[in-house]
Amino acid sequence: MKRVRKYGEPPFKVAVVHGGPGAAGQLAPVAKELSRTFGVFEPLQTAASIEGQIQELHDVLESNAHHPVTLIGHSWGAMLSVLFAAKFPALVKKLILVSCGPLEASYTSSDVMKNRLGRMSIEQKAELDAAFKKLDDPKVQDKNAVFTQLGRLASKTDSYEPISDESVEAQYDIFKSVWSEAESLRSKGVFIEAVKNIRCPVFAIHGDYDPHPFDGVKRPLSTFLKDFRIILLEKCGHYPWIERHARNKFYSILLGAMPCEYLNTNNYKDFMKCIVTKNYQSAYSDPIRLRPGSVVTWTNRESDWKGWVWCKDAVGKEGWVPESFLVKNGNKASITLDYVAKELTVTIGEELEILSEEAGWLWCRNNMGDCGWVPKENVEIK
Repeated sequence: MKRVRKYGEPPFKVAVVHGGPGAAGQLAPVAKELSRTFGVFEPLQTAASIEGQIQELHDVLESNAHHPVTLIGHSWGAMLSVLFAAKFPALVKKLILVSCGPLEASYTSSDVMKNRLGRMSIEQKAELDAAFKKLDDPKVQDKNAVFTQLGRLASKTDSYEPISDESVEAQYDIFKSVWSEAESLRSKGVFIEAVKNIRCPVFAIHGDYDPHPFDGVKRPLSTFLKDFRIILLEKCGHYPWIERHARNKFYSILLGAMPCEYLNTNNYKDFMKCIVTKNYQSAYSDPIRLRPGSVVTWTNRESDWKGWVWCKDAVGKEGWVPESFLVKNGNKASITLDYVAKELTVTIGEELEILSEEAGWLWCRNNMGDCGWVPKENVEIK
């Protein structure tokens, strides 16, 4: 199996770490979406032990990443990322945990299964029971197919209102070996000890319909980490990127959780704060996103804002771009910095963090972790 997949253009500062264990490729949709803005790589787990997977991730980061990196781990991948960040703090700039499994010893897989069984029909329970019997049957040779079938069933019960099937071909041998080891480590408090040794900021995203207990993630991280935030997404299960009601919010929060320098704007060093004095409604639901070196076509369009140019990218998406980000050549221009034209909807009295400023607009983050551009005239800087 290929050990890494790459999406977008270098530098590769973001890594997505899939779950399972053994569900290689599960985070490909997230990697593809993020690659519109960042260089992303997806390490694929092939080792059948936790130490082997940690070393595997280390080798992939050393060979492919512009480190320190932002690690985005999902489910088991989030738990693995916790262990990795504790062991190799110099390689991790920020840790983003999506639908993380519970870290405390008081939780076990039976807690998650109990939640799943409560959602299953009689037919689904019979299908689950039959699949487990096949996994225990030495006569069944293709256990990967059976395990993949289980993954499809879990995806249904773990999701609130999915718009697609999230199952991928899974490796049962990897799962069986690694997960039994993970449960043993959890029962001994190893994950909690790892949390205590994390030195980077940690951001967690969890769905309110996820069968994995929210408190099993929030409590230990908020107890032992100084720089920790967690967002609970409504109408969202274990796979936020396929949820009809939460998908857009998930990607918006994920983008906002990225280290602000990844967007290469002129950052305030100490994150000034401001208060919204006038409501503003975001004008674009699918904003233009550009990478350094991208070529756009620009036109003169009237605007109340000096320093902004109307541009169209190679696939026809249009939007306002800071003129300072462009090197013009006729009616064409190349982009010099990462940029996304995402605006933030804000209301009077709301407090925001100011991450950067450009031509009368502020790149801000709200208290939900969501980032976007806001007119400077709509806020009062504290």
